[in-house]
Amino acid sequence: MTMEDVHFLDSSGNDLGPVLTSAGRIQRLPEDSPALKGAIWSHCGQQIRLMFDAWVEVCPTPTLDGLVVYGYPKDHKEFGRPDNAAIYNADGTLRCRLAVPRPLTRYLPGTTSSADVVAQMQADGFWQIGRGYGDGIEDRNVPWMWADIGYGFDAYERRYFDPRSGKFDQLHFSIGRR
Repeated sequence: MTMEDVHFLDSSGNDLGPVLTSAGRIQRLPEDSPALKGAIWSHCGQQIRLMFDAWVEVCPTPTLDGLVVYGYPKDHKEFGRPDNAAIYNADGTLRCRLAVPRPLTRYLPGTTSSADVVAQMQADGFWQIGRGYGDGIEDRNVPWMWADIGYGFDAYERRYFDPRSGKFDQLHFSIGRR
């Protein structure tokens, strides 16, 4: 069962517009928009609403059977860092929390850290989440999503995960700077 007509909500529950464009791409809100605090959609003839106390970002899964929600503020009640993301089912129930995996990279751009130091670094949390897969991933039967995981110094590691289980791919990644 999939979600239909997914919309952003502000802190008062007002509709800020659709999450997906007519072409099925994630729609970004203008910078002057009110803080995003939730989402609303239709599922099996019912309206499902998720609301949170602090600013969140949302990203529907590629198959529209769930919604990934992640928060930024350090004091966020539901989404404290570093494990600041969760996947909700189309019926609004919690599917799983996303736990930041250990980095696969041996270095982070802009740092002089050794591989041993990078392996022990504490992540800042999930910075951004989207849909799609990276170079080298051959299993196109998985509805892959990606997550940029911050490691300070404005450096991040992009990791791929299966939104059905919340499990991260252990081979494919990329690194970058904001």
